[in-house]
Amino acid sequence: RQTPLQREITGRWARDGAIQWLRVDALVDPARTYRLELTAPAAAPAPAMSVTTQNGKIVLDTGAARYVLGGANSPIAEVWLGEHRLATSAGARGLYVVDQTGREASAVLDGNNSLVESRGPVAACVRCEGFYRAADGAPLARYIVRVEAFAGLPQAKVTHTLVLSEDTQKVWFREIGWEFSVDAGAGVRAVF
Repeated sequence: RQTPLQREITGRWARDGAIQWLRVDALVDPARTYRLELTAPAAAPAPAMSVTTQNGKIVLDTGAARYVLGGANSPIAEVWLGEHRLATSAGARGLYVVDQTGREASAVLDGNNSLVESRGPVAACVRCEGFYRAADGAPLARYIVRVEAFAGLPQAKVTHTLVLSEDTQKVWFREIGWEFSVDAGAGVRAVF
């Protein structure tokens, strides 16, 4: 029985040559056993991912949740479950670092540095990048955040890469955090 999946060629041995790397996203049940056999076009999933742009922000809609990307101080601006907003970066520190002297720097999307890396019926991935900037505008480090969402699932996979851009003998970090404001009564839980 076919399972909904999405496949994407992520690397080739030579330009337009044989496939070197293939990424496969599938909606699976952990209680079942699967075998991967790529033949005819894959079955389309019942719930489909939607990637749209609204008011200059990228929206990942899984059918179970919506992630609004492109906040002022956070790659994830809002998280919605149905018509109920669970969390927002507005009024919170967002994505931040604190160096060894106590100087805090917040994530800043320099220009429009959000890119939809993949979109399909099963999964979508958005890459956001920019600098952590102190109050005086000085960059302390770079960040790359990828937000991956999957059709029909409320959770997203978030990967954060800290890129050191200063001499590590002069600047190091004692804290890295991501703060959101949670709407009252939302009962939000984060798992890291």
